[in-house]
Amino acid sequence: MKTILLVGPEHCGKTTTMNLVYNKIKPQAEVLEPWKRLEEASTKDFRAVVKYKNKTIAFYSSGDRLGAVEKEIDKNKCRIDINIDILIICSRGFKRLEGLKSNSDYIFIKKEEESAPLLHKQANDKYCEKIIETLNQVIASLAAGVSK
Repeated sequence: MKTILLVGPEHCGKTTTMNLVYNKIKPQAEVLEPWKRLEEASTKDFRAVVKYKNKTIAFYSSGDRLGAVEKEIDKNKCRIDINIDILIICSRGFKRLEGLKSNSDYIFIKKEEESAPLLHKQANDKYCEKIIETLNQVIASLAAGVSK
């Protein structure tokens, strides 16, 4: 399983960006597990699973709880009901996750906090496109049998 980790400081729009990615690819995807708000989290945090370009993609927005991120990665590696090809997840716990940077199964995208509210939307759109571009690269490498 490949994991795309969107990391950044608290309230920089990581979950909003993940929602943008989900909503952008959803029209071209088969929804296996619909968007569902996490019960213990804020209204933006969610999980969902889609089939996109013949790969199973799981989304998990943790609400900045690093322990939940680590648990979700392990859970998706061991899923029996659905074989997850790519997990897209976000966290602010960048320092604790840095040890994974040398592992080719993890791709980090670091999101910076924007100072002006008008820049948040532009930044979220930019990072959405970056995640989708990365996702498509990972899908292509998996299809070719190459480890990215």
